[in-house]
Amino acid sequence: VLRDLKHLPKIIFTSVGYQSNEECKLIAAETTSSGGKFLIAQHGGGMGIYKHNQTEKHQIEISDKFYSYGWRKSGKKNIISMPSLQLSTFDYVKPQHNGYLINIMASLPKYFYCLYSVPIGPEYLEYIDLQKKLSILLKKDISNRLIHRLNGDNYGWDASNLLKERGLKTCNYSKPLKQQLNKSSLCISSSNGTAALQILSINFPTILY
Repeated sequence: VLRDLKHLPKIIFTSVGYQSNEECKLIAAETTSSGGKFLIAQHGGGMGIYKHNQTEKHQIEISDKFYSYGWRKSGKKNIISMPSLQLSTFDYVKPQHNGYLINIMASLPKYFYCLYSVPIGPEYLEYIDLQKKLSILLKKDISNRLIHRLNGDNYGWDASNLLKERGLKTCNYSKPLKQQLNKSSLCISSSNGTAALQILSINFPTILY
């Protein structure tokens, strides 16, 4: 990879390359060793919110500048508080009277890969059971309007089926979120990530669960 470069860049700017792009990692290491700058922009709404976040700490430590969604941390002078393009471009949606209650859920791996404040490994089954508990606690006419939206379902849990086995309704997670919000009166976010921030940013009625 390095042999293919005519010269090292003076600045590297990324939001995900530090984690999932091996070429970016190699070039960033050589660039910073040669006096260049490594800049990282926040990717994921949980950063600055999670009580524990291994990758957030790592990114702040390795970057010359870390551009956050508007938050700071005491003693971390390299964090630059910026507006989020992802949040500021999320279009307004008007809640519908007597519409669905859409529960936005996390989809998470079966096995440990990173320490942060989400259900890890088999704890995901407890997370699924919490959604059933919420449904039981709601009045029947409200519970009947409750639908669950996963953030994909690619981690081997077959989470859609786990929800259905518990008598919970699901919706098509491949459709745009705004399309489903247009039919909803309330959003329940059971994942403290990007989707929760997007919906709060447009002042849509939201409960964090």
